[in-house]
Amino acid sequence: MSIPPIEDQLRNEHERVHQMRKALLTHRDHYLVANDERTWRAFCGQLRAFADHIDQHFSFEEQDGFLVAIVTHRPRFANRVDILREEHERIRTASGRILAVADSSKDAVERHRYATNVLNDLLTQLDQHERRESELVQEAWIDETGRST
Repeated sequence: MSIPPIEDQLRNEHERVHQMRKALLTHRDHYLVANDERTWRAFCGQLRAFADHIDQHFSFEEQDGFLVAIVTHRPRFANRVDILREEHERIRTASGRILAVADSSKDAVERHRYATNVLNDLLTQLDQHERRESELVQEAWIDETGRST
């Protein structure tokens, strides 16, 4: 299956997502404290960078990363890979909805709801997705090598 050559790149990708998530939450917290236009725009810029990176991250996984390798070398995991791809689309759609509000909302209550509840829901979806993805990679690795990492 050839996981070792992409293992470092995959680890780096996930670390970058983690760093960007941390920066996003910092900007969000600044907005929630200041509750002004300047911090809202800074949060929106970080949100856009995060959404763009998530899209690139998912594209890497789908095209250059491990999903193709798993399906090619371990077809019995194809259904789980399809579920991960569907989750990619749901997360992309959810981040697009948040960005649409970020670009257009002037309502402080709506902004607060999106910066808290809706963003938290998106990040929870992403966390759950990443956990399922990690489990699949580990199972495929064990299936191929007969040993854990």
